[in-house]
Amino acid sequence: MQKVLTGYPSQDNPQSKNSTFFEKHPIIPNTSIYTTIKLLSSFYLEKNAVNCLDLDASYGQLLDDATTVSLALKELGVKKGDVVSVCMPNFYQALSTFLACNRIGAVTTFLDSKASTEDISFYLNEFESPIFINYDASEKTNQQIKNKTKVKYIITLSKRNVNNLDLNSDYRITKNSDFIDYNSLGDISKFRKTKLELPHSGKEDALILFTSGSTGKPKSVLLTNENILAAEIYAKNTSHTENITGPKTLTCVPFSYPYGLVTSALTTLLWGKEAILAPDISKDTINYYYKKNPSIVFGSPALLDLTIRNIEEDLDLSSVTHFISGGDFLTPHHYKRGVEFFEKHGAHVELGNGFGNAETVSIGSTPVGVPLKEETAGKILVGSNPMIIDQDTHEEKKYGEEGLLLISGKHVFK
Repeated sequence: MQKVLTGYPSQDNPQSKNSTFFEKHPIIPNTSIYTTIKLLSSFYLEKNAVNCLDLDASYGQLLDDATTVSLALKELGVKKGDVVSVCMPNFYQALSTFLACNRIGAVTTFLDSKASTEDISFYLNEFESPIFINYDASEKTNQQIKNKTKVKYIITLSKRNVNNLDLNSDYRITKNSDFIDYNSLGDISKFRKTKLELPHSGKEDALILFTSGSTGKPKSVLLTNENILAAEIYAKNTSHTENITGPKTLTCVPFSYPYGLVTSALTTLLWGKEAILAPDISKDTINYYYKKNPSIVFGSPALLDLTIRNIEEDLDLSSVTHFISGGDFLTPHHYKRGVEFFEKHGAHVELGNGFGNAETVSIGSTPVGVPLKEETAGKILVGSNPMIIDQDTHEEKKYGEEGLLLISGKHVFK
């Protein structure tokens, strides 16, 4: 006779079964992302943190560059609570800029790297950004943006310096210039007398990111340091990432989306792994990025299709252990094709669907480190609180009954 389950998920928290007390009740540090990464990486500063195109940077290098950029931004007038707008592909400099802003308590927002001048100007005015950082923009374009906004300085990363870690250029640009070359920020930082920056609270704002725009226009969402750290800690405790082999992840989704920066890049750094950044993934570059030997691929059904269609016949993909789909759902057809494809290329890969509503939470469940079931989004995170309700009556559902999933926890966006 089949046993009827009558419990309620909100009371029993079934996702926490067999978890330790501290996994069920995790301590979320009351500090910033920058400070957390600095403390965690103090044991492995020489370890590679980021690989982007031809650039490699250790955790020590990344933190040093973030400190340098933060001092330059302070000298240019950025203060705690200001919103610094960044418009560039997934470059190393974008990541170090976020950590720089986070170090001084400023908020970073990543705009679509392909956005028009009009859209960029709209958001610069919306967020009252004192600083705008972009990529490969002409002085004419920068002047147009400056004329339409109240932005004080525009900092541009030039195409020739994408792989350049030297922030002390020979351009002799001072803080009195309206338009500043990114690689001169080291020179500007030397004007700063005070080097010390006190750690900031976990409750303070850290990021403004965007949804995919299902309503026709992307919606901006606000994240605190605590939101990001809680998502990472909940996911780590649920996935038991200490047991997951492989040191590298592949980040393809733009930083303007939670799945790109938070779920992919920042989670990688907080796990102590190496983030392979892919600012220009396409059929022409897909082999180049897989040859960097990622172990976890933060992808999508579109990326899986791109991979299957364009990977070289004899390319060894044995380094790949996990392919996580976000932004869209892997169908059973996708799953079967993916498994067969990776096996053909020497890899035993777990393909799974991630889940996180871009308007509310970066990570809501994880397919990593848990028994996989096709057509599901893995396991609700340990540490969060789920409830299933009836769509019409809003009454709570029992086990085995379908309804709307509600989630609460410190990872829910501010």
